[in-house]
Amino acid sequence: MLRGFLDVAAKLSVSLDACRGVCWAASGTVISCDAFVQLVDRWFKDGVLPDYLFASLKSNSEGALETCGLAYFTGQELEIHPGLVGDRHQASLLALRIVSQLVHRGALTKAEHAIAPDGSVLQLVPTPDGKTVLVGAG
Repeated sequence: MLRGFLDVAAKLSVSLDACRGVCWAASGTVISCDAFVQLVDRWFKDGVLPDYLFASLKSNSEGALETCGLAYFTGQELEIHPGLVGDRHQASLLALRIVSQLVHRGALTKAEHAIAPDGSVLQLVPTPDGKTVLVGAG
C-alpha cells in the first residue's frame, strides 16, 4: 500500500507545475520533487527503503539522538544513547540502519542485542510503555 501511495505521489509531484516539494508529515521531512522521485525510483528498483524520508533525527536535551516518524510504522521511536553519539554522522548512519530494520520487522517487544557496523555490541531495549526503543552499548 505504501509503495502505491508513494508511486502516485511521485507522479503527481512531477505533473503539477506548481509543486515545489513533498512533505512526509510524520517525520517533518520536506524534500524537492526531483529528490522525492529519485528516492521512490531507487526504492522500487533497488529495494533501498528511503528511511531518511520516513524518520528524521534530532538531538534531545541529554545529547541522545532521537527519531521522529518511525512510530508511524512501528508505534515506537528510537533513542540512541549519548555515549554512542560522539560522531554525529556515524550515529545518524547507525540510527537509520536500525530504523530500516524496525520498519521491515515491526515493533521491538523485548530486549535484543545487535552488532554495530564497527563490530561493537549494542543493546536495544523497549521502554516499559513500549513507545521508545533505547539503544546503548551492550
